[in-house]
Amino acid sequence: GKEILARIYQETGSTALDDGSLIVQRRTVIDDSGDGATNTGVHTGTAADALAALGIVINGLVILVEADKGIMPPDAYYRRNVLRGPGAFLETAHTFNDYPEAIRRKLLREILPDLAMVRP
Repeated sequence: GKEILARIYQETGSTALDDGSLIVQRRTVIDDSGDGATNTGVHTGTAADALAALGIVINGLVILVEADKGIMPPDAYYRRNVLRGPGAFLETAHTFNDYPEAIRRKLLREILPDLAMVRP
């Protein structure tokens, strides 16, 4: 709780805690990951629109495997049909082997967005 927010304050320089008050903003986020388009069930865009109407943010993590001819590339599909809400973002992995590093970047981006953008 407070320890984590104090660390975030220390690392990001945010002024939200300057007066000693604790400000907590809750939001609901769904993280969707995959390597292509939905092939069963309700169309992803329809479901994403319904969730966004409830104030839910949807982020994506896509593995950029080679798309079949005539099929939208996975990153374009996610941008069009999955990402919704303020601050929604897409993280990418170029191969299945890159997935662990992409997960790390995604988590950092969600938890400490100012620090996640800094590259060593």
